[in-house]
Amino acid sequence: MPRWFAVAPVAELLIFPVFAVRYCVVDQYMFFFPAYVLLALLAGLGAARIQRWRALSRRRGVLAAILIAVLFTPAFYAGSYIVLRDRELLPGLVGRKPFRDGYRAFLLPWGVSENSAASLNEALRRHADGDALVFCPDSMMAYGIRYAQAVGQLPSALDVVDGGNWQNVEQQIRNSPVAVLVPRDRDNPVFPVAGHWQRLEDVYELHP
Repeated sequence: MPRWFAVAPVAELLIFPVFAVRYCVVDQYMFFFPAYVLLALLAGLGAARIQRWRALSRRRGVLAAILIAVLFTPAFYAGSYIVLRDRELLPGLVGRKPFRDGYRAFLLPWGVSENSAASLNEALRRHADGDALVFCPDSMMAYGIRYAQAVGQLPSALDVVDGGNWQNVEQQIRNSPVAVLVPRDRDNPVFPVAGHWQRLEDVYELHP
């Protein structure tokens, strides 16, 4: 195998994280996955090479260190979640989206911990009538609401207005029996119109 071919994965392992760090998008963390895959691939190749060492005691010591490092990773993330959450460190990084524990969303596996979209949809079922007007400036959260409508979890008559379509807002509100705001920041909402907005859990309802 050409030497340059063996160097390519190592170069990619350096390039991918640099790209992900500099790529400022909402789901920035998703772009770390290529680096994770390459890191796991190179670690597996290294472990396979260690298995061919003749010195049994040396081989066992290194493999034991690898196992400890593997087990340390989830413990590190879980510990980081507890420390950062309890001390409320880096609040600007994790944000305060409705129904979302930002520390949990960023540091723990989504499959067992992140349920903010489902919690938001449940709140809308409780607080928004079937033909209510829902202002949702965060398009990512708006996608979750529309998906719930598509699968029948929320009424199809619910009118979802995302951040890019806030035109003729006052007319829209007059034509709707209920207006609900799903803010980007649950504690510092930006209202589409002035009025008496009452907080209901992490959403806000306009009262006449």
